[in-house]
Amino acid sequence: AGGAAEPALTADEAARRERGAFFDGFFEFGCAPYVYPYIREVRDTLSIDELRSLAERLFEAKEWQPVINVALYFTRRPEYRPVRRDIEFVYPPGHEELLKAQAEKARIESALLFGLVRRESLFHTRARSRVGALGLTQLMEKTGTEMARQLARRGGADYFDGDTIDLLDPEINTSLGALYYRQLLDMTGSETAAILAYNGGIGRIRRWRKAAADLSDDLFLETIELTETRNYGRGVLGDEIIYRYLYDL
Repeated sequence: AGGAAEPALTADEAARRERGAFFDGFFEFGCAPYVYPYIREVRDTLSIDELRSLAERLFEAKEWQPVINVALYFTRRPEYRPVRRDIEFVYPPGHEELLKAQAEKARIESALLFGLVRRESLFHTRARSRVGALGLTQLMEKTGTEMARQLARRGGADYFDGDTIDLLDPEINTSLGALYYRQLLDMTGSETAAILAYNGGIGRIRRWRKAAADLSDDLFLETIELTETRNYGRGVLGDEIIYRYLYDL
């Protein structure tokens, strides 16, 4: 006689198994870049364990923007209980070797560059903002072109193809974005002010800093009138601390 029959699956168990097999196919057949829209569509029906498992597979596939979004789906649930790996999903080391190399070339903190890129683009190489900012560091064409000209004049890499540069190329974008931040740091002498200027513009930040010359950097940050720029500064500085802790940067 054969062994005991397996117990019948409940409707929820059968649906969960079917979903799991569906998502497994994307990863097994090299289609991880295309799975996120399907996860997003059913995210509210997925358990924390299911979402965490998908985040792990996206992390392994180096799909950085999706892994952040999927992790945020479950870490924001009221019943969620944190573990360290989940923090790594929310703050992944996207494009790690590239960003470390560009930070070293620009003589800036690599943890800062990771925080800036996460805040700007969620590590999405082809990110485009509604105002025209492009790529990992979300450079405007005018800014990127000026940085490329400066770099070429100093004998560095020539990123021009005729009169244009490809700001969606990750290497070009991160090189020029790191150079731009380095220039702002040299102009302000302050990491906090340079980060704020990256978002709010150097002229505005210089004017505000002059008016609050007696304040420390952290207090000056809290006086910034523009909510977007103030929150941007808080975010990048906070992300820098997390990246330094997680990855010993």
